[in-house]
Amino acid sequence: MLPGTPVLRDLMRYGMALVGPVGVAGTQFLLSIGLLRTLEPATFGRYSFLLIVAQLSWALWSALFCAPLPLLLAGGPLPSEGPVNDTREAMLRSLTAASLLGAVAAMPVFAALAWMLGDGWRTALLFGAFGGLAIVRFFGRALAYAVHRPLRAMASDIVYGLGLLGGIGVIWFEHAPAADTAYAALAVAAGAGLLPFVHGDPRRIRQLADPRRLAAYPTVWREHGRWSLLGVATTEMTANVHAYLITLFLGPGAFAPLAASALLIRPIAVATNAIVEYERPRLAQALQPGQRAATQRATRLFRAILIAGWVAVAAANAAILVVSPGLIYPGSYDRAHLAVATTLWLATALLRILSVPEGTLLQAIGRFRPLAMASLWSSAVSLASVALLLIVAAPIWSILGILAGEAVVTILVLREGRRALMPESGTAA
Repeated sequence: MLPGTPVLRDLMRYGMALVGPVGVAGTQFLLSIGLLRTLEPATFGRYSFLLIVAQLSWALWSALFCAPLPLLLAGGPLPSEGPVNDTREAMLRSLTAASLLGAVAAMPVFAALAWMLGDGWRTALLFGAFGGLAIVRFFGRALAYAVHRPLRAMASDIVYGLGLLGGIGVIWFEHAPAADTAYAALAVAAGAGLLPFVHGDPRRIRQLADPRRLAAYPTVWREHGRWSLLGVATTEMTANVHAYLITLFLGPGAFAPLAASALLIRPIAVATNAIVEYERPRLAQALQPGQRAATQRATRLFRAILIAGWVAVAAANAAILVVSPGLIYPGSYDRAHLAVATTLWLATALLRILSVPEGTLLQAIGRFRPLAMASLWSSAVSLASVALLLIVAAPIWSILGILAGEAVVTILVLREGRRALMPESGTAA
């Protein structure tokens, strides 16, 4: 084998993991730019806040249903592809059924929130449909990776992106009502993105989604879900407490400049989430004999790829803000505030990605409790810092509170991840 071949193979694997999400991110970015330039700040702030809520639901689904998948399926092939394992089959069916039923229940919750924030009933219903379909697609992607069928996840991303492009075309060229058309396009794209997961095997999907299969889920909840859910809730508090506090007390209009400044930072989160979903099943083997050195090499490469992406995004942001900010931002947004906010967001993103490899490793080997405790401490710091900064300073400086919380979680997760890879470490706790 030629020197460097394992690294090249890893780079090709990352490239495959990023193809679909990058395409999705590109189309969502175009949609956001179109809305930024056509909507008044208050409406754009409401749209941006609702997207944060949708992303929170994806994180909740990751905790409750997606993160346990690699642990469940690491013991061997799927029951339909090899020896039957009744316990694993029951848990897999429970996860799928619970995920689908939860998505149906979430739709009216999404719609009600959009309506309470000021959207009309039609817009609210469209957002509700998108929210429910999107979390089903999110689970489908995680399951595809867990069973080593990444091409299905890639196909779903491609179909989703193409569907969204159609909606963008309607907004830009037909001068349609932007908010309604945006949510309609997102809902249609999310629904179309489900097709690769059901194609060719609809009977098995119906079997997995049978509500009578919910009985095994309490076992998953006791062993993994509760700690993972606590971690997600506190991570959300660390990352987005400013959005909730500003929107609740100052209104969507006050949140709009912060959302606009974070727009060009979004590719970092997209790439990070894509690689996490791809790597988590592989890292589930990390503590098996002979795998520690390979896992340490993988986490180093993981971090290097994320840092390289951060550098590229930072350079692009600097170029746009210095050369032609009007290319992205309307004149109604203060350019100095945008520059300050973008700089703070980049610093926050850099801190966040430093601990992503260790955080993914801890998820993969089932150590949800230390992750939850790290997020708990960081969320307390973020909440206190953001609340204080909103009292004494302009909303833009609340990002410093997010930065403080990210610093706490980075230190704690890095320490726990390195401890997990020590030779004397045990198996998943």
